[in-house]
Amino acid sequence: MQKWSKNKRSETAPNLLRVIGWFNHVSFWVATVICSENKQSQRVSLIKLFLEIAKYCLGFHNFSTTYAIVSGLMLSPVSRLKKTWKGLPSKSAQVFDDLVRFIQPKDNSIIYRSTLKSSG
Repeated sequence: MQKWSKNKRSETAPNLLRVIGWFNHVSFWVATVICSENKQSQRVSLIKLFLEIAKYCLGFHNFSTTYAIVSGLMLSPVSRLKKTWKGLPSKSAQVFDDLVRFIQPKDNSIIYRSTLKSSG
């Protein structure tokens, strides 16, 4: 049984709850920044910026921030911006596809786990 899932979560696993809270904060922040912009061209620029940041985080082995940023880009309010995503250059779209493949839970997160193992 997971002790942190009981009512007294803050007492039994405060650090785990902080990590979960931080992840959610970053993901929602990414989505909020993008969706707050009225102009499509600015939203495209923001997505490109977040993709570059996620790519750099991955290069520095900061996997949790990479995962949080990509998760924010995959949130429903952002993923529904069809015209914005169509305006993304193909190179940026490829970076997004690569990052999504990295965080996919497919085959027990094999890409993530192999990257993590080789980075250690």
